[in-house]
Amino acid sequence: MMRLVYNSLLILLIGVGVGCSQTISDDKTVLDYMIEYREASTSLVVPEQESSNKKVIDARKVITRQMIETAGIPLMFVEKRNGQNWTLALFPGENIQETWIGGGGATLSLHNGELVATRGFGDDLMGTSVLKSKAFIERLDASYTKKIRYLTPDNKNNDHNLRCKMVKSKEKEIIEVFELKHTVSKYSESCVIEERIITNEFWQDSAGITIMSKQFHSDTVGYLLIMKLK
Repeated sequence: MMRLVYNSLLILLIGVGVGCSQTISDDKTVLDYMIEYREASTSLVVPEQESSNKKVIDARKVITRQMIETAGIPLMFVEKRNGQNWTLALFPGENIQETWIGGGGATLSLHNGELVATRGFGDDLMGTSVLKSKAFIERLDASYTKKIRYLTPDNKNNDHNLRCKMVKSKEKEIIEVFELKHTVSKYSESCVIEERIITNEFWQDSAGITIMSKQFHSDTVGYLLIMKLK
């Protein structure tokens, strides 16, 4: 049980300057893991973050499928366009929307994989009105509206109204998320915002669960890559 808790916390700390080695062996102590991390950390820094005083660990180079399966908790991977990424765990309890939290306190809220709000990602998304339909296939027949809200530096709401439509690819795809393959359907959502078009992409399994997505966050952050690990 102690090792299970340790592995879970270690995965969540990735992205805030703490990581672990590629493999796990039952005869190693916590100290052994931390020594290995210190020796390997210079090769795990995200390239675009190397000039920063704070080293940012690349979860892609650290986390393995074995670690994900033995963590014992639901996990999410999120990556910004500059390569910085996080691993987050599902906040416990019954909620209308899922809230995922990382080791550094960053949070990301989703509704069936659709981005609702973020904190700690920079230029945070304060809220998004999304359709509450479970399956994206229900949106294919007609256009719909969405509203996204940001907070301005002077603490005022900055709302944007989007006009969107959803299309579904004809053929199913096979995607791989940290060594695990999924058969999915791809949905592409095109939205008009301030006379330009943004495109959100979602890959859902047969149960309507969003396994992977690439969604617009803001002009400063760009798109977020979001993957459900477990």
